[in-house]
Amino acid sequence: MSLTIRTSFQNIEENAVHALTNGKHAGGAAGNRKNMFVGNTLMAEKDPIEVRRKLAQKKALKIVGDAYANDCSVESGIDEMHSHYDRMSKMRDAASSELKDINARQKALQEEYHVADDSKEQKDLELLKREQDMKNLLPGESLTMEEMRQLEEIHKEPLTEYQSRSLELNNMAGKAKQDMAAAQREMNGVTAAIKSINIERLKADPMRDAQNTAEDILENASKEIQGMMMNEVKDDIDEKTEEMKEEAEEKAEEKKEKDEIIDDRKEAREIEQARIEGTKEAIDEIKAKQKKEDGPEIAIDELLKFASPTDTAKAVSDSLNEIKNSMKLLEADLKGTTVDEEI
Repeated sequence: MSLTIRTSFQNIEENAVHALTNGKHAGGAAGNRKNMFVGNTLMAEKDPIEVRRKLAQKKALKIVGDAYANDCSVESGIDEMHSHYDRMSKMRDAASSELKDINARQKALQEEYHVADDSKEQKDLELLKREQDMKNLLPGESLTMEEMRQLEEIHKEPLTEYQSRSLELNNMAGKAKQDMAAAQREMNGVTAAIKSINIERLKADPMRDAQNTAEDILENASKEIQGMMMNEVKDDIDEKTEEMKEEAEEKAEEKKEKDEIIDDRKEAREIEQARIEGTKEAIDEIKAKQKKEDGPEIAIDELLKFASPTDTAKAVSDSLNEIKNSMKLLEADLKGTTVDEEI
C-alpha cells in the first residue's frame, strides 16, 4: 500500500511542478508558435491591417490563456495535493486507531492470562516482539549480542499460548505502524511540495509575465499597423500624384496639338493672305506703270501672268473687277475670259 501511495503522490507533485514551470515560459512558448487562420489565400484577401490586428489579439489572448491555464493547473495540482494530504491523514488516523485497539487487546490478553509485567514469560515476549518488529522492518533499537543469545534459548522452548496470541496481535500492530509511517511520509512530502511551489511563485509571477508579454505584442502590433497605415496613405498620395501628373501631361499634349492646329491654320491664312496681297500688289504695279507711260491697254492674259498661279478664283476675280473699273475696259475685252480654279 505504501508503494502505491508514494507513486500517486509523485505523479501529483511532478504534474504541479511541470505546470508551474510551463507557466514561467508561457510567453516564450506561445511567442514561438505561429498562429495562422485556416486558408492563407482567404487571409491574404482580407484587409492586411485588420488581419495584423486580429493576429496580434489572437496571439496575446493565447499567451494569457496559456498562462491562466498553467496557473489553474498549478492550483489544481495544489488542490489535489491537499486532497491527498487529507486522505493520508485519515489513513494515518485509522492506522493509529487500529494500533490503539491492538494495544488494548494485548493488555486485555495479558490480564486474561494473568501474566505479570516482571514475569519471565512477559520479558521473553517483549524480546520476541522486538525480534518480530525487526523482521517487519519497523524502526527500533537493534538487538544486542546478549539479547540475541537469549532469543536462541527462548526458541529452544515452545511458546506459551499467551505468547503466541500476543505475537499475532503484535504482527497486526506492525502493519498498522507501517501504514502510519507511510501515510506520514506522504503528508510530509505534500507539505514540502506545496512549500516549494509557493517559493517558486514568489520568485516569478507567470500571469504577470504573460500579461506583460501580451501588452508588448499588442503595442508592437499597434506600431506596425501605424506604419502600414502611413504606407497606405503614402501610396495613395503617390498614386494620386501620378494620376495628376499623367492628367497634366495629357492636357499639355492636347494643348500642344491644339496650338499646332491653330498655328497651322494661322500659317495657312497668312500664306493665303500673302498670295492675295501679292496678286493685288502686282496688279497695282501694272496699273501704275500704265498710267505713267500712258501706254496701250494690257490684255487680261498679260495681267494674269503677274498673279500667283495658286491664287484662289475669288481673289483673282475681285482683282480683275477692280482693274476693269479702273481702266474702263470694255465688256467686249472680258468676253471669253475664264478663270481656271485649279491654276
